[in-house]
Parts: sequence; C-alpha cells; structure tokens
Amino acid sequence: MAKRIFKLVLILALMTIPAVSWAETKAGTFEVTPFLGYYDLHKADKFGGGLRLGYNLTNVWGLEAAYDRMGSSGDLYHADALYNFSSEKKLDPFLLAGTGLAHLSHQSYTNMLFEVGGGIKYALNDLMALRVDVRDLQEKYNDFVTTVGITFTFGKKKRVAQYVTPKPAPAPAPAPAPAPKPAPIPTPAPAPAPAPRPAPVPRPAPRVEKQRIELKILFATNRWNIRPQYMGEVKKAADYLKKYPETTAEVEGYTDSKGTVKYNLRLSQKRAESVEKALVKKFGIDASRLSARGFGESHPVADNKTKAGRKENRRTIVIFYIEKK
Repeated sequence: MAKRIFKLVLILALMTIPAVSWAETKAGTFEVTPFLGYYDLHKADKFGGGLRLGYNLTNVWGLEAAYDRMGSSGDLYHADALYNFSSEKKLDPFLLAGTGLAHLSHQSYTNMLFEVGGGIKYALNDLMALRVDVRDLQEKYNDFVTTVGITFTFGKKKRVAQYVTPKPAPAPAPAPAPAPKPAPIPTPAPAPAPAPRPAPVPRPAPRVEKQRIELKILFATNRWNIRPQYMGEVKKAADYLKKYPETTAEVEGYTDSKGTVKYNLRLSQKRAESVEKALVKKFGIDASRLSARGFGESHPVADNKTKAGRKENRRTIVIFYIEKK
C-alpha cells in the first residue's frame, strides 16, 4: 500500500511543477522519443527501453504509438492520446491514456492492456526536450512503469505568400479636337436681364477622421480571454469613447504565425470580440458604436521567429472614427 501511494504522489507532483516561458508544443509537428524505463511487473522488476513516435494535432492534443522492450520479461505495443497543460512553457506537464497489447514472456501470455498516467517535458531548446513518464498499466495484472527519454521535434515552416503590386493601367489616348463651328451672324443685343439672386452657399459635409490607438493587450497562445493586468488598457478606450460620444470604434485582433491560417483567423476574431464585449459589459459602451474584426497572423509588428516577437504579435488594436463638422 505504501508503494502504491508513493506512485500516485509522484504523478500528482509532476502535474503541479511550476513552469516558466520557453518552448511550445507546435500543431502539425512530429516527435520521436527514444527512452529507458523501469518496469514494476507482477513477480518481476526489469529495466528496459523503447521508442515513441508522435504527432501533435493541436498545440495541446497529440497522438503517439510506442514499443517497449522490458528486458527479458516481454514487450509492450501501445497507442496513447496526450493532453499538454502548458504548451508554451519550459516545463510542460501532460496526461495520457491509451491501449495496446502486452506480451509477458516470463508469464507466457499475451493480453490487452489499458494505461493511464502523466509526465512532464523539460525543453532543452526549440527542437529537444527531456521527457519523464509514469504510467499505471492494467493487463492481466496491475503494473507500474517509469521512463526517461529525449524528445526530438520535426516539422516544416509555413511559406508566406508573396504579393506583387499590379502595374498601373496605361493612360487613355487623348480625344481628337472637335471641328471649329462657323461664326454666328450678329444680332441686336437684347435688353439686360435683372441680376439673379445669389445661390445659398451649401454647408460643408462633415469630415470623418480616423485615429489609430494601439492597446497593450497581449494574449497567451490559443487564448482570447483578457488577463487582469490588461484591463486598464481596455479602460483607456472606454474613457475615450465616453469623452467623445460621437465617435465609433473598430477593434482589430491579431495572432502570431503558429497554427494554420484558417485557425488563426478564427482566434484573432475571438480576441477582437473579447475586447468589444469588455467595453460593453464592464464599461457600459453602446454596442452599436463598436465592431470587431480578426486579421489572423497578417501585419506582424515583431519577428515571428522569436518567442518575444510572437508574444508581441498576439495583440489587439482599437481604431476610433471621429466625425467633425
């Protein structure tokens, strides 16, 4: 019983280790993890090792297939689903669950297995991470597995489309000059007509001026909620709209270059709508004066190849439209 409690405490400890910003689990990348392990089996404890092949469906969800060689005790063939808690952290805890086959040569049987567990990845750089797993294995008996390995990440960078400015159309050819009209026959000058009243001068149409104000509201990867430290930036926009009640505003949302173009457009729209809803619900701004639009990863203000640059690109901007007489 004490041994089982120690194992459960180890799993919980791995789930609660604090983390600092570093690397990211990137959607659409592949992972290869060779590992060594200790296998706490029924009537036998063995050292062994194996290989995992994984694919990241999103920044938090992944799938992997694995093979374990448990010394002379047998083999495990299994597939698992993983959930990463902190895809943008140097220390990234995760949970897993899966199924497969267990061949135990020292017990002379093959049986279905089911497993649950967890672990943590420690990023060494953008392409390598140290990985520790603990798993509770249910086959004919209840076993426990601990492994340590190195994860290598592979993936392709997206190509950015190049836009070519179209050439201007050629100027049209000048129209031919009209033929001269014959001189009219002079007639006696009529009596001068009274001078007409001057027409009223039309009032000038109102001018609409556009003022761009960038709010310092940054977002975590795959998130659109406004964190408390940025609510003061939203209040600045609300104060401006209250001071000038004739103005309207458009909120623009942006993302970094991680993920697909379609996914980033939806995410940036949610970020813009989050700021719009905060202006209405928290500061009482009339919703008819506001609009929200997402631009995805377009118009970056920093380099998306660096962690700091990607952080700056996950932002919102408010544009005010002022009608002046």
